[in-house]
Amino acid sequence: MPDSSELGTRERLLDAAERLLAEHGLAETSVRMITEKADANVAAVNYHFGSKEDLVRAVFMRRLREIDDMRMQRLDALEVGGRQPDVEEITRAFMEPLIVQGISRDTGKLVPFVVLIRQVFSDPESGQKIMHSWEPPKIILRITKALAKATESDIPTGPRAQLLMMLMHSATLEALYVVTGASKGPYDEELDQDEIVEGTIRFVSNGIKAFFMAGALEEA
Repeated sequence: MPDSSELGTRERLLDAAERLLAEHGLAETSVRMITEKADANVAAVNYHFGSKEDLVRAVFMRRLREIDDMRMQRLDALEVGGRQPDVEEITRAFMEPLIVQGISRDTGKLVPFVVLIRQVFSDPESGQKIMHSWEPPKIILRITKALAKATESDIPTGPRAQLLMMLMHSATLEALYVVTGASKGPYDEELDQDEIVEGTIRFVSNGIKAFFMAGALEEA
């Protein structure tokens, strides 16, 4: 079992990588930059992660697993006693954890991870390399099954399931950027943060209903 100093080094490397990657991007952030900020050496990266690519994956996995755990807990609460949540409730359970985790309580600004994940979503090639190690089937299956049941539709699989998750993630990230002022978005007036979040959830919920309706029409 790693001792506390080793665990401390690993966490410092993850924190440093997350911040630097958000500031400079995947291509411009070197291992040496990360180790200098983390007060560690290159050998520590090799020891704890194996390579820069594996370190970047670990940065993502640390946050995504936290967020997915929150999503599962919210779905569990919605389905207590066999209750059937509606589309908007399911959408909220998926979107709110990333919004909650994505805004700094101290500054009200985006946390580095959100900046980083948006970079990945905007660069499909690097995004695929990083995200292939994410193991989303459990949360994706749970969400898609719940949405299919709520809309009385067949469960989407393959590319359609991936498209559904991409749409929901992209909308959540855009809401975060608008809420924190990092992007004006489609709004011409100043809106309360809660109004933006609620409006986005309603918008995505309607999009999901249309998504399932379109699938039903294709199969008819």
